[in-house]
Amino acid sequence: MIIDAGSGSFINNSMESKGIATGEGGSWKVYSYSPVTDTFGAGSQWNLDSGTYALWGRGSDSYAYTAVEADDANAVGRYVFQVKPVAAFTADDKTKVYGDEVANTATWQVSADVASTDVLAYKGKAFDESAVLEAASVTGTASSAGFAADAGVGNYAINMNTAAFDQSKAVAHGYNPIAAGVPGTLTVTPRDLTVAVELSSVYGSDDYIQYILTSMLYNDDAITNVDFLLNDSYTDLIGANAVYRTGA
Repeated sequence: MIIDAGSGSFINNSMESKGIATGEGGSWKVYSYSPVTDTFGAGSQWNLDSGTYALWGRGSDSYAYTAVEADDANAVGRYVFQVKPVAAFTADDKTKVYGDEVANTATWQVSADVASTDVLAYKGKAFDESAVLEAASVTGTASSAGFAADAGVGNYAINMNTAAFDQSKAVAHGYNPIAAGVPGTLTVTPRDLTVAVELSSVYGSDDYIQYILTSMLYNDDAITNVDFLLNDSYTDLIGANAVYRTGA
């Protein structure tokens, strides 16, 4: 069964248990401009739930009168709207350790922009977009000053390549994709560093050579002039007349 309201509104004032009853194996499609201006039941009686997702950004003039797709066992019908709601893509936050290089990829989560059309509000009433939005994600290329191995400790914005949005189910269903106003964040944390100091000198001299032993240094970083203090146990080992000093 096909109901085509074109660019107008669909009005269902039926008080029956089902707004549309079809024969065994039958299904229905309703074409209209936007769910915001449609009436899906009389009063609080919403009796025409498709049981599946809607399609957006298309009408009867550009979408064939074909049967409801058999990709959802709960589907009994399909709403098709001309309006294109906004799907906002937000990059997932990342964390890395200083010195590591991160590939220029990121995963973005998809959500409906409720300021445009709160499509999730129709779940259990007319159509269900949760499988399209709440569980949707897409992976694509991204850029961030923090991806480089020499990026210092701190927070960096993750900027998305919006071409990746075209891979998402939301865009395939007709949503208008945008990058969310707040980018994802890459946090660079400090790397653990082991430092040891060895001294070399001639007995009776107050001059010494300082050797600094390190591990886990990256990006040509170096450590010089380490302050140190010999404790009493070392003083006993090297003799009463040995040099005991601090400084760099």
